[in-house]
Amino acid sequence: MRSFKGLVSILILISVFALVGCAATVPCWIDKGGACFSGDKKAFYGVASSSGIKDPSLKRTSADDNAINSVAKIFQVYTASLMKEYRSSIGKADTSEEIRNVEEGIKTVTSATLSGVQIVDHWEKPKTDELFALARLDLNLFKDNVENLKTLNDKAKTYIKENSDRMFNELDKEVKKAEEKGKL
Repeated sequence: MRSFKGLVSILILISVFALVGCAATVPCWIDKGGACFSGDKKAFYGVASSSGIKDPSLKRTSADDNAINSVAKIFQVYTASLMKEYRSSIGKADTSEEIRNVEEGIKTVTSATLSGVQIVDHWEKPKTDELFALARLDLNLFKDNVENLKTLNDKAKTYIKENSDRMFNELDKEVKKAEEKGKL
């Protein structure tokens, strides 16, 4: 009887360890993006997800492409927004009926040619159909690629290469300030 209780206890412990080991820990980059890598060498990060797609390959490609697009948005994005609101009150003061309709449309366009963006991690949210992708563009690789851009004149290329470190450091300081204030 004693060995049976010991066996049951061991099985319970193994089950608990198995459940704890299987519990998914959400990677920091899911919520904070590139702010999780402030100690890393200089890079730009983009995070995106894809869900509702049954084909695993298509879902992964969609998440990857959206993460790369997220990196591109750091450099250039055009946004247009339109909001319409209609309100009406009909009736007497004590029996009036209010009607309200609010509509919003947002259009975001990103157009950039980026070389060297890599997908460096994936994470699938347990019990849902959402796959996250993390894209990374190394700052030094970005500066090297600026030289190969044919649409920029030499003056623009020089300016970007000379100021990219300074701009990255300013962005890093702003992220750290936001982290200290608890906004990230």
